[in-house]
Amino acid sequence: MNRVSLRGILFAMIFSGLVVSFVAEVGRSPAAAQEPSGLAGDANLDNAVDALDAALTLTLNAGLIGSVPSPENADVDENGSVDALDSALIMELEAGLLDVLPPTLAGTTHATGTASIGSGTGDVGEEISVDLEALNVTQPGLGAWTIDILYDATILSATGCGPGICNPCFGALIPPPPTPCETGTVRVVGATASGRKGDSLLSTITFLCRVNGASALTIPGFGENPSFLFHDATIGAPQPIDVTIVNGSITCEPPPAVGGVPLDSALRPLPLETGHSPSSSWGIAVAIVTATCLVVVAGGAWYTRRRATSS
Repeated sequence: MNRVSLRGILFAMIFSGLVVSFVAEVGRSPAAAQEPSGLAGDANLDNAVDALDAALTLTLNAGLIGSVPSPENADVDENGSVDALDSALIMELEAGLLDVLPPTLAGTTHATGTASIGSGTGDVGEEISVDLEALNVTQPGLGAWTIDILYDATILSATGCGPGICNPCFGALIPPPPTPCETGTVRVVGATASGRKGDSLLSTITFLCRVNGASALTIPGFGENPSFLFHDATIGAPQPIDVTIVNGSITCEPPPAVGGVPLDSALRPLPLETGHSPSSSWGIAVAIVTATCLVVVAGGAWYTRRRATSS
């Protein structure tokens, strides 16, 4: 057996041992990690309720992941869904504002505020950014939100959003495909234990103008969208805010003219012309043909004279 073969055998043995060890470890780890803790808020089953669980539930609510290790634990308020309200309660527990989940408190506050999406205008091929804002929110402030922005996907593409947890391709595959995408919905989610009072930026959303036209930017609210959340920061019992919704729009215009010609026309390849009118082009062609004939006639005359001289 040569040295190369011996090395190959040793390498295969070592590699096989590593693979077996890895598979055995993977086989043991999920069993330990997936044991139900029965701890409300422990979405990731690590036997603790903390900001990681809050982030995980928000990511699920945004449609960026398809599930969490324990949906039962994640549904802190026991309303049958995992959403930003659960994240807010987990944050309140993490901050020491609650001592147990699910909470036993009752909410009595009635905050007011506005959910607003901006408007913009741009040229076809350009990106336009608009702000999603919470405005004039009264005490105790905005504590949890899940907001969908609907747009016309035949006119616009969504190319991005942020800050915060948002999904410009909501409704697409999980994980979402690379942007730009045309699902017709952008989702923005968030939660805070302290409450956002007054005016605050929730996210900036960027769209690409695909064709000439106008698209409404619409926020379906309570009674229109079962996923819509705009709740206050009442400790232990977030309450729906009496919300006013301000919708927006984006208008996509044709590219600007260049020298009196639309830009899209100006950028098209021009025919190979000299700048002369059609009559001038014909005149040039006739002149070339005439010159060619004169050369032929002159050559024939010269050839005839030469033969006569040689005779």
